[in-house]
Amino acid sequence: MTQYDRLKNYLSTCEGTDILLTFKKINEIISPAHLPASAYEYRNWWANSASNPQASAWMDTGWRVATVNLLHHEVSFTKRH
Repeated sequence: MTQYDRLKNYLSTCEGTDILLTFKKINEIISPAHLPASAYEYRNWWANSASNPQASAWMDTGWRVATVNLLHHEVSFTKRH
């Protein structure tokens, strides 16, 4: 089990085509783990790349990151078609 499996499980239950999550909410979901500092500093951390374990959490459930707002600590996901 990776620290992002809880995020994967959460996203697998989400309905609709778009979802906006705050970094705080993601930290609550993956607790007791937490997002690394690089998630707050680098857009590339949120890249839709299967080589990143965190990206597998959303990509395996059919989601992809649409936008990231590092200033407001928010990420929006959209359902892949």
